Amino acid sequence: MLNYILSKESLRKVGRLLKKVVPMIGPGLFFLSIFVLYRQLKGLDFSLVLGAMRMLPPSAGVLAGGFTALAYINLTFVEYLSNTRVESGLRYKRISLAGFVAYAFSKNIGFSVLSGTTVRFRLYREWGQDTGGITRIVALNYISFWIGLFLVAGLSFSINPPSFARDLDLLEGSFRALGVLLLLALGGYFFLLKKRKRPFRIGSASLKLPNIRFTAWQLAVSSADWLISAAVLYFLLSGYNLVTYYEALGIFLVAQFAGLTSQVPGGIGVFEALLVVILTDSIEKTFLVATLLTYRIMFFLVPFVVAAVILGVLEYKHREHIKQVLSRAGKRGGEVRGVSADREEQAGTQE
Repeated sequence: MLNYILSKESLRKVGRLLKKVVPMIGPGLFFLSIFVLYRQLKGLDFSLVLGAMRMLPPSAGVLAGGFTALAYINLTFVEYLSNTRVESGLRYKRISLAGFVAYAFSKNIGFSVLSGTTVRFRLYREWGQDTGGITRIVALNYISFWIGLFLVAGLSFSINPPSFARDLDLLEGSFRALGVLLLLALGGYFFLLKKRKRPFRIGSASLKLPNIRFTAWQLAVSSADWLISAAVLYFLLSGYNLVTYYEALGIFLVAQFAGLTSQVPGGIGVFEALLVVILTDSIEKTFLVATLLTYRIMFFLVPFVVAAVILGVLEYKHREHIKQVLSRAGKRGGEVRGVSADREEQAGTQE
């Protein structure tokens, strides 16, 4: 029986099955989330929700807004680290623009391989970077993203699982096991850094893994990103005196895992549905929905609008620059033709 399970034919069957099933996980989670939200929020008076949004203490709104700005500023440092590793030679001003716009697009549009990466290729190519260098920047950004998540979630889940999980021994044990597995995976990556000397191939580009010191910087900046992002949700919830920061962090990480698995743009629907299910027994739905709407607008929509404006301005300046270059080239071409015509006329006169 074991030989059959491990045979090449059975493994190929499993592989074919996974190819069919895995792409359906995201849409399945999204539609399930919409159904859950509909069931949970059916009959909710949204005029009361808008009233609850207005009741949010100004101090909570200011703190949440400040930490939102800090989160996106911190992401520009992630981008800067990747640029220093590949020695792009770009100044922080340009790097921060590319990082902010790319992260804002990937958070809202989802499918970050298509959205954020496309933005990076568009901007970095204009600033003189080659395909290999841009590919390495993108790869290093992804590494930063995941190792930070593995560290923060690993420590959070293994030391003190989310409060809702502690109500069920089986669920609490599962979260602790998941946390340990994430930390082991992170330890495995550091072991790989020590042992792997040959670069990895990513299409036509090669990526040599960074050293331990650089990875420690990646880990610090990326971990800060997750902690700061969770603080935005915490300050909005704390405005109604609902949860502690550590509880908000655990719930935030669980919801992020669900959102990342779905690949739905910004985890919209999936993130909200999970938080509604987890917190609906301890938080009045009106205040909970008001918090989630405020969080969605503040952390996702506002930065996206700002990023879209920045990208539009950069695109406009690029097109104007191209027009000027073509115009100057046309004028020089006309001057050259004029000089040539004068010389031909002079030559004809002399003859």
